[in-house]
Amino acid sequence: MAEVKEYKCPCCSAELTFDSESQKMKCPYCESEFDISTVQDYNEQLAAVAEGSDDMSWETSPGSDWSDGETNGMSIYSCKSCGGEIIADSTTGAASCPYCGNPVVMSGHFSGDLRPDIVIPFKLDKEAAKSALIKHMDGKKLLPKVFREQNHIDEIKGIYVPVWLFDAEADADLAFRCTKVRSWADAQFNYVETKYYQAVRAGKISFANVPVDGSEKMPDDLMESIEPFNVDEAVEFSTAYLSGYLADKYDVTAEQSIERANERIRSSARDAFTSTVRGFDTVTCEGCRIRLNDAKSRYALYPVWILNTTWENNKYIFAMNGQTGKFVGDLPVDRKAYWKWFAIIAVIAFIVIAIGIFMFSGQLNSNGTLGSAVGSVLSAFFGTGSMRSQLKSVRQNSGAAVYEKKNSMQLSDDRDIFLNQKVEKMPRNNSNIQGPGAGGPPQGHGPSVHNDGGTIINIGDLMKK
Repeated sequence: MAEVKEYKCPCCSAELTFDSESQKMKCPYCESEFDISTVQDYNEQLAAVAEGSDDMSWETSPGSDWSDGETNGMSIYSCKSCGGEIIADSTTGAASCPYCGNPVVMSGHFSGDLRPDIVIPFKLDKEAAKSALIKHMDGKKLLPKVFREQNHIDEIKGIYVPVWLFDAEADADLAFRCTKVRSWADAQFNYVETKYYQAVRAGKISFANVPVDGSEKMPDDLMESIEPFNVDEAVEFSTAYLSGYLADKYDVTAEQSIERANERIRSSARDAFTSTVRGFDTVTCEGCRIRLNDAKSRYALYPVWILNTTWENNKYIFAMNGQTGKFVGDLPVDRKAYWKWFAIIAVIAFIVIAIGIFMFSGQLNSNGTLGSAVGSVLSAFFGTGSMRSQLKSVRQNSGAAVYEKKNSMQLSDDRDIFLNQKVEKMPRNNSNIQGPGAGGPPQGHGPSVHNDGGTIINIGDLMKK
């Protein structure tokens, strides 16, 4: 027996049923009616771009083999606390782990694994990193004073972080449910007209050097917060660039990084094509399919200055882009300072609001006092919330928009398909001020509209339903 296929309503996504009286597909929830051909086209388009049908496979052959003698003088240092393995040359060495600050022990000479394809050399030194940390803490009213004074900024270490870089051209097919809303009123009713559309978009967009952190110890959100790095300044890898710095040994492979690369590319591709859907009041993506072409990856080392410090039994890790100087790291909150500023803002807000109420009404009664109190508390809540957010600078990147190749997006399908329209009316309070369009179409005598591009329905008849 053949399986019965379900059809979604273009207006509310509910399951449609066939109405024998009208010979149309009808929604039992919003009561919209559609020709069968319209419903079939709509649902076929959704099926064509359904989530989960992506083809985002990669050619993962980054890195190369080390040459004979190239790793001479390079040693591996292991951290017994976090399990990290740090590479250093014989002149640099390593006494503590740059991630957790615990002592490390030399476990042998470095050998094996993949050789990086490229490296971005350090452009900024330790002094620049120290200055950036001090500047990072300046102006933070909720930062504990003791934390600022007792920070061990001498512990900043320069480390090359392993990164997998992904390049690809993405073919995208997307479907959107969109609406246009128009309202007017007459002496008795408010009217709302909603037109429903399906927007179809397809095309190509290219991304270059989308990075994914290859170190398990380096927090992904911290690494992504100091992006972007300028890969145009990268050079072919040489062990000479490691002299005086540490290098992290990758423990996340290119294959394991593909999922994160796909997330970033999929998110930014969807956003880029969504930005082409214009002229609507609401836009909802109902389906997105991505296929990658010429997808390749490379192995790179990125320069990062790292400080790991402990305060009140909590560990804080900061990072600075060793190429651009961008500095990030979450800071602790001084609870006493928080409540002090909460009270200051609340008192000032109460006075300002109370004066405003008195000047407007000529008196300050109990209702005015209560309103001032509520307003002052809300002002203090949002004011201290803004101060608190200044202490949080680490955020994971949701996409890869900054790695989109300039002018690479090309549309091959750009259609806005009209599906249906509905008019609703609601009785209005005659004591209210007449809204825009007062004197518009009276009940039962308005212009006709087309439902589903077919049957003509008079607005007045619609109002009686």
